[in-house]
Amino acid sequence: MGLYDVDIEWIDIHKNPEAVQQLGATVEEVRERLHIKDEQGRIHVGSEAFKELWIRTPTQRWLGKLLAVPVLSTIAETLYNKFAHYLYQWNRKKARW
Repeated sequence: MGLYDVDIEWIDIHKNPEAVQQLGATVEEVRERLHIKDEQGRIHVGSEAFKELWIRTPTQRWLGKLLAVPVLSTIAETLYNKFAHYLYQWNRKKARW
């Protein structure tokens, strides 16, 4: 793999609804917050999911390490949850699904 290659599979839950069951979540939970499953099968949600993605992305690894700092992790989680909630509400209002 080159510097910018990242081995990540993105799954559209609307085209692959059984993927939601594998996460142990509801469709609405997955719509509201990013969910990922890592190589060991662990589920990461929200800002923790972004941290895990960034750690695996060579050019963004520093962001993942930044989110590993406890104080910054707490702040990121709070901000992410607020943003995700409002984005979810906006998408529902716009009938995106």
